Amino acid sequence: MNRKDENDHATAILVATFGVVAGVFGFVWLFSRTLNLDMNCGAAVLGNLFAFAICLWGVLVLGLLKPTDILPAALAGLWACFWPALSDWCASTSESDCGVPDDVVWWATWYIKLGVFVGILLAGYGGRWRQRR
Repeated sequence: MNRKDENDHATAILVATFGVVAGVFGFVWLFSRTLNLDMNCGAAVLGNLFAFAICLWGVLVLGLLKPTDILPAALAGLWACFWPALSDWCASTSESDCGVPDDVVWWATWYIKLGVFVGILLAGYGGRWRQRR
């Protein structure tokens, strides 16, 4: 292999890497723009969704639980993936007329996020428990 071929391969790898990185940034930008989030928050939500999907896939592929057994926990996990988005939406809607941030909107407080999370789990697993009785 001569030096020109090595340079061509290195250039191809560099261009492919740049294309993949640009594609990821473009997808994050499109996702963030669609949900009216900033790029950092959109990347956090996408990262949470990706980690959630990998964990869910691993549990289902390994056969640790049946899909019906994990559904309430999966819905609660999906809810938790969007917590950064709730905080970002709260920050963009909670400014007063003079630009000073007001108090946190009720739906973005930690106790509402946690309460909905626990409510999803209780409703899901409570409903399953009632069906089995």
